[in-house]
Amino acid sequence: MKKALFFVLVLLPFCMQAQYKDTIRLTLPEAEKLFLEKNYYLLAQKFNIQVADAAIRQARLWYNPTFFFETNFYNPHTGRVFNYGENNANGTPYYNNGQFQAQITQMINIAGKRSKMVHMAKVNKNLEQLAFDDLMRVLRLQIYETYTDLYAALHKKELLLTEQKNLTFLVQLTGMQMKQGVVSGYELTRLQFELQNNDATLLDLNNQVTENEQLLKLLLRMDPSDFVYPSDIPQTEDKPMPMLEAGYDSALLKRPDRSIAEMNIKYNQSSLRVERATAVPNLTLGATYDRYGNAYTNYTGLNIAMDIPVFNRNQGNIKKAEVLVDKSKAAYEFNEEVIREEVISAYKKIMDVNTLNANIQPNYVESLQNISIEATRNYDRRVISLLDYLDKIRTYKNAQFNLIDLQINNFQTRQYFNYVTNAKFF
Repeated sequence: MKKALFFVLVLLPFCMQAQYKDTIRLTLPEAEKLFLEKNYYLLAQKFNIQVADAAIRQARLWYNPTFFFETNFYNPHTGRVFNYGENNANGTPYYNNGQFQAQITQMINIAGKRSKMVHMAKVNKNLEQLAFDDLMRVLRLQIYETYTDLYAALHKKELLLTEQKNLTFLVQLTGMQMKQGVVSGYELTRLQFELQNNDATLLDLNNQVTENEQLLKLLLRMDPSDFVYPSDIPQTEDKPMPMLEAGYDSALLKRPDRSIAEMNIKYNQSSLRVERATAVPNLTLGATYDRYGNAYTNYTGLNIAMDIPVFNRNQGNIKKAEVLVDKSKAAYEFNEEVIREEVISAYKKIMDVNTLNANIQPNYVESLQNISIEATRNYDRRVISLLDYLDKIRTYKNAQFNLIDLQINNFQTRQYFNYVTNAKFF
């Protein structure tokens, strides 16, 4: 029974992976290339830019002219429909009157409404372009973090599978020794408990692998039936730490969200100008031709129409636009504080990781090698006690996990600093 359980636990992760059609090994540059080519969010934001471009074109258009035509339908004097005869029958002026009226009018924006709406549409397009740049910045960081988190989870999983194999072997061996009276039942129970802890941690890692692998495939628009395996973590260049002020200046100058906050002020100011211009009524010009239906035959006239701004002078919309201008200015100031805090926090994270790296002794990594194997061999020979053995394999596992986490943090903190400054410092 225990032997069967051992094979199930060892083979379960591989069986889960075998459900996938294929395993795709990706480097981070390859993943980034797929992201730029296929990401749904980027494609959707590109459509928003095209929509904004179409809005500029629409804002440039003039109002269509309006054509009006009216004619007599039934002449009661002659009993005819659509009667267009001459007015000389029976000496009666209106006996055979073929009357009709035609009119054409054109609405004209005044107070510069059209140019102001075109300007506002152009500002909106700039906002959509900046939103695209900011989305790309955010998603690129998410690609980096998801890729490296998946890399870390898979390598931790490999360590745990090795420990699982060793512990399962010891559980079986100790069980046989207990039957022979060589060891106590406590040792077997203690090893079984350690194996359960290892399996529980392995289950958590399997969940992390599944979540990160699923998210990575979604971001890269890959086949759900494939398994994505990160090949490696790019080595960060050993560059000197930049000055904190240099990072802050870069963020204020280059970050898209900073430009968006500034552009929002311009957009709301443009909207305010449009609303104030809207308070001035539009002018309607027209020309009329009337046959037999006005002061004299073949009457021509000129039409001029304009609303009188007595009650509605667009007061509410103007006030709303003024409030939005003040709101966007406050958001711009708040954005500066957010950027400052993010840059300082990102800078501190790199310094903390650098401190951890500096504290690692040159022979530390080499000294960790074969600890688990030697501990298992020595415990099997009864050179060390059970507690010593468990302490050694925990030390080995935690040390390896810490090295993996340190490698990931070293990469992610530098990429996060690039993200908050929108520059390639690392």
